[in-house]
Amino acid sequence: MSTSQTLGGPSRSGWVLGPSLDKIIKNVAWRKHSQLVSACKSVLDKLDSLADLPSDPASCSPLYGLSSSDADFVLHPVIMAIESGSPKVVEPALDCAFRLFSFGLIRGCEIDRYEDKDKSSLIFRLIDSICKCTGLGDENIELAVLKALLSAIRSPCIYIRGDCLVYIVRSCYNVYLGGLNGTNQICAKSILAQMMIIVFTRAEENSMLVNFKTVSVFELLEFADRNLNEGSSIQFAQNFINEIVEAKDSLPDATLYLELQKGVNHAEAKADEGKGKGVSANEGTNLSDYSKIREDCFMLYKNLCKLSMKFSSQEHADDQILLRGKILSLELLNIIMGNAGPIWQTNDRFLNAIKQYLCLSVLKNSALSVMTIFQLLCSIFLNLLLKFRSGLKSEIGIFFPMLVLRVLENVLQPSFLQKMTVLSLLEKISQDPQIIVDIFVNYDCDVDAPNIFERIVNGLLKTALGPPPGSTTSLSPAQDMTFRHESVKCLVRIIKSMGTWMDQQLKAGEFNLPKFSDNENLMENPTTLNEDRNIADELHSEVTSEFAGAAALEQRRAYKLEIQKGVALFNRKPSKGIEFLLSKKICSSSESVASFLKNTSGLNATVIGDYLGEREEFPLKVMHAYVDSFNFEGMDFGEAIRFFLRGFRLPGEAQKIDRIMEKFAERYCKCKPNSFTSADAAYVLAYSVILLNTDAHNSMVKDKFDTAGRSTHGAAPFQPCAYTLRSTTAFRFLLPKIEKVELPMTKVDFIRNNRGIDDGKDLPEEFLGALYDQIVKNEIKMSADSSVPQSKQGNSLNKLLGLDGILNLVWKHTEEKPLGANGYLIKHIQEQFKAKSESVFYAVSDPAILRFMVEVCWGPMLAAFSVTLDQSDDKETTTQCMQGFRHAVHVTAVMGMQTQKDAFVTTVAKFTYLHCAADMKQKNVDAVKAIISIAIEDGNYLQEAWEHILTCLSRFEHLQLLGEGAPSDASFFTALNAETEDKTLKPASSPSLKKKATLQNPAMVAVVRGGSYDSTSVGVNSPGLVSPEQINNFISNLYLLDQIGNFELNHIFAHSQRLSHQSFHNWALLYGRGRLSEHAYRATMASA
Repeated sequence: MSTSQTLGGPSRSGWVLGPSLDKIIKNVAWRKHSQLVSACKSVLDKLDSLADLPSDPASCSPLYGLSSSDADFVLHPVIMAIESGSPKVVEPALDCAFRLFSFGLIRGCEIDRYEDKDKSSLIFRLIDSICKCTGLGDENIELAVLKALLSAIRSPCIYIRGDCLVYIVRSCYNVYLGGLNGTNQICAKSILAQMMIIVFTRAEENSMLVNFKTVSVFELLEFADRNLNEGSSIQFAQNFINEIVEAKDSLPDATLYLELQKGVNHAEAKADEGKGKGVSANEGTNLSDYSKIREDCFMLYKNLCKLSMKFSSQEHADDQILLRGKILSLELLNIIMGNAGPIWQTNDRFLNAIKQYLCLSVLKNSALSVMTIFQLLCSIFLNLLLKFRSGLKSEIGIFFPMLVLRVLENVLQPSFLQKMTVLSLLEKISQDPQIIVDIFVNYDCDVDAPNIFERIVNGLLKTALGPPPGSTTSLSPAQDMTFRHESVKCLVRIIKSMGTWMDQQLKAGEFNLPKFSDNENLMENPTTLNEDRNIADELHSEVTSEFAGAAALEQRRAYKLEIQKGVALFNRKPSKGIEFLLSKKICSSSESVASFLKNTSGLNATVIGDYLGEREEFPLKVMHAYVDSFNFEGMDFGEAIRFFLRGFRLPGEAQKIDRIMEKFAERYCKCKPNSFTSADAAYVLAYSVILLNTDAHNSMVKDKFDTAGRSTHGAAPFQPCAYTLRSTTAFRFLLPKIEKVELPMTKVDFIRNNRGIDDGKDLPEEFLGALYDQIVKNEIKMSADSSVPQSKQGNSLNKLLGLDGILNLVWKHTEEKPLGANGYLIKHIQEQFKAKSESVFYAVSDPAILRFMVEVCWGPMLAAFSVTLDQSDDKETTTQCMQGFRHAVHVTAVMGMQTQKDAFVTTVAKFTYLHCAADMKQKNVDAVKAIISIAIEDGNYLQEAWEHILTCLSRFEHLQLLGEGAPSDASFFTALNAETEDKTLKPASSPSLKKKATLQNPAMVAVVRGGSYDSTSVGVNSPGLVSPEQINNFISNLYLLDQIGNFELNHIFAHSQRLSHQSFHNWALLYGRGRLSEHAYRATMASA
């Protein structure tokens, strides 16, 4: 045997301990660490006489093959060496710990920080000493610590849980945040990521013995820390991780790990047997052990979410350490969500953890302007959408506008990196056909949800078209072109996914698609909307099954469109809007109108206030019903008025305010009868609060005062204003445009102005003072008071679920600071999460739903593809557009949507430029290829659209014949002399075709000059010869057309045999008609 094998005695633990202790003795300063030297020698002597005890899975020893007392004895010098503080001594001791964990020699322990058991306390002392080494300031020691800690987590022979697990994670965090070089920090991040994968994979399987994947360091640095890469740091970190994960292959005796594995398998089998026999957790410790795995996983997940929500204080606003820790927490959460399995969807506790902690983290961190955080939030959101959309319907309905749509719809002044992140996210989303359909079904067809699919398509169209002419933009031409290309790519992916989903459903279910006439409006269902007065209740009722048919969703979609039409009418003219809602049975009484005004998205808050203040009978009833719908029980006066004014903006007329606030005061006193002597007191105090709110928070007020009435600018205390609370002059503070504002009132003024209002008595000064402080510190926000410009389309739905407030809050803040006083908005969003947590997520398998999706997206897609194809000659971009046309034709043809299908086919046919061949480019030849592909792949569904296909093929054939030297069709329709006949065109490859004199006969002049796609009088108004440049272009384009051979054309006619009887009849009829019209077309050209 070699020295390393004999040193340490015959025991397997000794084989690891012996060489390490010997190296410690050689490296240690004997005088300084005499006790350590003595302890190491004593252990070496002891190991010479120790042999492995018989294998016993139930052994209480923490070290394999040794008794508990011997294990304590031999590990003591290792712990002493780690705690010595000398790098030369610590390093071999850490390596010893790494090998003990990796080889499974430390075993059978459940280690918690506060565990009292002897064997676990011994191992915890070892882990504790390892974690404390991070402060030694040595690069190699940092790596050795990381190596040992990951080996401890990775080992299936011990169970590190509870506070000890958190302690290890925190120690690795500290190495990452304070690492001595970039390589060590990358290694620390990689170690943490690998720990998360191991811990959460075990929770999925509810077992310590699992197969887990190895982290990819390159992918881990996708969002942050690429700047830490020092040459080969990424490869070094990857090798570092691989070495730890694969360390089990280096066992001195391969049978040892097998024995340990059998022992754990035996314990797991007993646990499974106990489950089968109905053994409770108290009766079998194995059962409780396995439940602890998930308990610890849940605790770690919660702590990571809390770490990601830490914000810097105002004193240390630029805390980079805190920011890096936040980013790391989000990265780890992203890894966890990316690797999440079924347990997260089936276990209510884990799904609730996502709602309660992760969604809150996403919500709060959306307020930060850090690009890395935005990218991570988008990645986390993508994982939530891919895996948890059925359980997070309401949350996704809020995050989509917040993270994606707001950026997508910003065309003029977007952040380039931010918008590229969003476009990349949409590209990934659009690759999944089921997600596209699910988004439309669960949001665009849901009355209470934003039109996410519609806004995505329209936002991509705006981006594809670029900034409007004459507008000012922050984008460079290169950035604008990149946005256009990426947005077109996303639109192509969307229509392709729709076609893929349609083909899958048709193949699986053999659905018979219903027939629709050309002029039928697919989004209206006249047989249902007006016949059932209670349709709104039916549409809002919960459905026990999550599967829904296209007919039911069509009804929901049609109802939603009616509501949106009513909203638009109301915003333009309230009386017309209410009249429309009543006629459509969407509202039937003043109470239902009040509910509509209170709960419906997209309504203009200023218009609501004006309508509620009207004095006509019906608006007055609506206002009374609106106010009576509030319950102010349990609210103080300030909270009540804040809650009341959240949904609308007070009108500018004093008489209208009088009516609204008088009813508010009456309702408040009815909900809280002991608050005031009479409603008049609440009425006057409400005015005073509104004026105070305007005084305290209006930007035009010249001076501000603290809560004690002292000027914040050092001026003398303000003298009371001479105004009457009920006078019209007071209400100028509430008008949208304020020309002149008095100095704001102090607390003393506020109390003085409200003396005697409670039926001649004074309200308590403590009450008025607290109310003053509440208003001054926290402004009453009205939902219409938004200073952030929004697109017209986006603004129509942001009010939904309180989005106006939270979105303005999120995007107005650019500093890395907590949300502070605006936390009530986040609380409001959380309440919306809870309120809609029971919303049904619908799954649809009926392909007829695509008809409604096409109705939404075909116009924007046609515009985006057409404009892009017309303006761009870039090969990749034009190819994308052609693919978009082909997929759009496929979907519309199979779904029987003739109008939309004809629009796409006609557009492609026009882009062939076969009607003016001299102007053709490569993209026009690609359009010819697309026409041929459409004819072959979707010929059975083209019907009348065959006319455009056959017209293109006939013109293409005509150009081919001219290029090959065949007589022009004009010879059959016009009487030409013999000299002209002798000058018939020769093959394109012959030199005579390229001579200008040869091409100056009338037939060729008309062909070269060309005309419009639909024209039958080409060249009539354009007499004269064509230029040499036109002739050269024409000849070049004949060569371009050589890319398309006779085989492709013949394939179309051969494929006609596969057409259905009706399709073949249409094809033959249109073919004959097309031939006649083309001959007439060419005769007209020749006579021009």
